[in-house]
Parts: sequence; C-alpha cells; structure tokens
Amino acid sequence: MLQSDKEYAENFKSELSKNINKFIGWIDQVPPIYSSKRVKGLRLYEYARKNIPVKIKSNKVHLKNIKYLKELELPFFDLHIHCSGGTYIRSLIRDIAHSINQYATLIKLIRIKQKEYSYKNSLHYDDINIENIKKYFIKL
Repeated sequence: MLQSDKEYAENFKSELSKNINKFIGWIDQVPPIYSSKRVKGLRLYEYARKNIPVKIKSNKVHLKNIKYLKELELPFFDLHIHCSGGTYIRSLIRDIAHSINQYATLIKLIRIKQKEYSYKNSLHYDDINIENIKKYFIKL
C-alpha cells in the first residue's frame, strides 16, 4: 500500500526522532572515503579518486546532543548537533539515514562553534573589508 506524502512525512519524522537518540554518547564512526584522513601515508580521497579499495578504521567520537529542528520540505530537514572534535557530520548523516533504512546526504553545514570561535561572532562575507580585517583578524 502506498503512503500519502503526509503519511510518509509523519512516519519519516517519527522514525528519525526515535533513532537519532541512539547516536547520543560515544559512538564508533567510520570516516567518509572522501576525507583528508590519512591511511598508510595517503589521504582517503586519494584512494577514492584512484578507485583503490582501502580498509577504514572507525574512530570514537562523542555526540552530546542531536535535535530534530524542523522539516524544510521533505526530503530536507534541519538538525542541531553538539559533538566532539573529529566528528564527521557527513558520516553521521549517512549512519542516521541507514538506521531508518533510508539514504541521505548532507547539503549544507553551518558550524556554529569551533573551540573559542563562534558563528555569531564571525564576519559575514559582505562585511569583509580592510578595516574589519585589521580590527578582527589575528596578526601573524
């Protein structure tokens, strides 16, 4: 039996909301093949571009919180993720989708905070000029 778009959206949101909580805490995460992580001296993306099989070891990462914020218009939705450094968000999205027998890809990522740097205190593209560079950028 086929589901209506509304039924599909409700089921999708329900399954996603139930399953994202399974990812909170320490998890093993396999980095994406297109990443700069090194294996035996080569970056993973170099293996991928040359179509060379490679065994990728998982890393322990910590996810403090994941919130389902809203549907934009399915299949698009927003998540807010509070995680440790070294977390591959593209891989996390892939793994969450697989947990509900779906496929997904990340199309937009906004890093809100990285250590002492935050999005709200950052310069936006239109505000970059020589005065702001002198005022806000770290002198090397």
